[in-house]
Amino acid sequence: MRALLLMVFMFSLSCWAAESNPPTPSGVKPQQENRQDAKKTQEKSSSPAQTSHNVPPLLNIVNNAQATRDAAQQAKQQEEKSSAEWWTVGVAIVAAGIAALAALIAAIQAGLFVWQLRHMKTANETAATTAKAALKSVGLTEKQFIASHRPWIKVGIKLTGDLMRDTLGGWKIEVSFKMKNVGSTVAQNVYPNPWIYAGEGFVDEIKNFQLKLAAEFKPVVDTNTAGYTIFPGQSFTVPVVVHVTKADAEDPILTHAEMGFGDCLPKLFIVGSAHYKSTIGELPHRTGFIRSLGYIDATKDKVVLIPKQDNVSRDRLVLGPHICGDGYID
Repeated sequence: MRALLLMVFMFSLSCWAAESNPPTPSGVKPQQENRQDAKKTQEKSSSPAQTSHNVPPLLNIVNNAQATRDAAQQAKQQEEKSSAEWWTVGVAIVAAGIAALAALIAAIQAGLFVWQLRHMKTANETAATTAKAALKSVGLTEKQFIASHRPWIKVGIKLTGDLMRDTLGGWKIEVSFKMKNVGSTVAQNVYPNPWIYAGEGFVDEIKNFQLKLAAEFKPVVDTNTAGYTIFPGQSFTVPVVVHVTKADAEDPILTHAEMGFGDCLPKLFIVGSAHYKSTIGELPHRTGFIRSLGYIDATKDKVVLIPKQDNVSRDRLVLGPHICGDGYID
């Protein structure tokens, strides 16, 4: 009985299967296979990069979108990278151009600077020459103006006393100095500074002696306390005592003792200058004087050395000019 029931069940199952899967002619694929092939073809055409195993359609769409975004991102990054590289190259080119332009400008400026220096040198030399000429002209004009408006002191010398021995063993004599203002303005602090020079009276020696006396007397002049004021056209006479020192009077070389002149004084000269100031200009002025002092020998009718007597009359004495004149006038 059980076997019969089992056979009936198996037969029924076979019939049902036959109805569900009818036979297919040869060379024709079942409908299910056709549907599977079409599905595979569609999947291959829609997603070439899809793997061989089956993927759900929604996941497929997400993957495609992601791939598109990645590709767009990569393209954008590549574009930005290319833009940055071109920007760097452009900046480098511009910088090189600016550097070259700066170098060119520097070279032009250097050339202009050299040209300007040469031009300035030429201009300075021209200006210096012009200035020197102008200063020379102005200097001459100023000198001419001062010369025509300043005081000028003329010195006259006269013996007013005898030559006699002094208390120190030397000799002394009184001399008057007549100082006349022959200039155009007032002469101030006018004062003579004479001295006796003993010696041969060589030009250089006597001039140097005169300058030395002036330098020694300058501090007295600078005090503005000594001297007299003399107006234009007026004169003023000052008596001054000058001395021959004992050392000079007894010097065997100066007296030429070896030649038999030991009983005479050496050659004597009254040397010095009259100092004064002016209201025109700031420099002091001087008028030099040099006179020889000799003895008139009546028996020979000529001027000779002065004998060493305690008193020699001024009538026997004479003043004479020196070969170099009165020295300086400034």
